[in-house]
Amino acid sequence: MSKFIRIIPLLLFITVLCQGQSSEKDKIREVFVNYKSAIRNGKGEDALKYLDSTSIKYYTGILNIIKSADSAKVSSLSLLDKMIVLSIRHDARKEEIILMKGLDVFLYALKKGMIGNASNFEIGDILMDKNVAKCQIFSKGSKSNLYFVLHKEKEHWKLNVTSLFDNVNLAIKHLIEDSGASENEYLYLLLESMNGKKPGNEIWQPIE
Repeated sequence: MSKFIRIIPLLLFITVLCQGQSSEKDKIREVFVNYKSAIRNGKGEDALKYLDSTSIKYYTGILNIIKSADSAKVSSLSLLDKMIVLSIRHDARKEEIILMKGLDVFLYALKKGMIGNASNFEIGDILMDKNVAKCQIFSKGSKSNLYFVLHKEKEHWKLNVTSLFDNVNLAIKHLIEDSGASENEYLYLLLESMNGKKPGNEIWQPIE
């Protein structure tokens, strides 16, 4: 009997822990659903509420690159960063870019369809370690090897969208290789498809 009594606190602790994790996982799924809905419906300001500090720092930094980076700097960027910088410079008017602040580049990219709506994505298993969660991505019902990462910041779960960037860069690399075009040829074709205008050398030059 005494042995059973000693086990009771342990069982209670495990039960409370599991219930707590289940509650946190429900919150994580809610964040993902709300972010996906905001992106799908073009509600950029709402989507921003679900981005973590790493994501916010990334978009703020990429705006500085769009405004001030020269051709050498742009050439050294990852494929995804290069696509974002050149796309904004090619599509937006110079005056628009100069007036952009903070997370305006995220809002502009969403408005122009540069950010995928993730409508085919769902999340499956959630792995938690204190204030970090990894959520396995399902695409069109099929399990993938990709994970969204979320961080708990000020008691709220936030998405780290940059956690997928390595995979995105690899996917872009494969698309370019499969096209048979050079990297710049592929990027120029992509830019022209955005608005029908052929990109010029000015997209490699700083705005300010």
